[in-house]
Amino acid sequence: MEGLYEAGRQDEIVQETRGWDEVKQTTFSQRSKESAHDYRYFPDPDLPKLYLHEVFDIEKMKYELPELPWQRRERYINKFGIKAEDAETFCRTKY
Repeated sequence: MEGLYEAGRQDEIVQETRGWDEVKQTTFSQRSKESAHDYRYFPDPDLPKLYLHEVFDIEKMKYELPELPWQRRERYINKFGIKAEDAETFCRTKY
């Protein structure tokens, strides 16, 4: 689907809500949308704008985040030469 818009094939683009399948590491269609208004993109006039970068140190938060499963999986495969299936098992096992 990537590049459909750039290729002038907008009529092939499907507006839909998608879900994530963790096991298959893929997305799947949950429901289609009739048009863009189904997404209900509109600002709420009662909510003030949030400037989180003024409250939180984003770079510090990124540094303090634990290693994510996909990062650990890549490290096991690339640094230690573990087979992808084994790395997946190790990443899914809770300590």
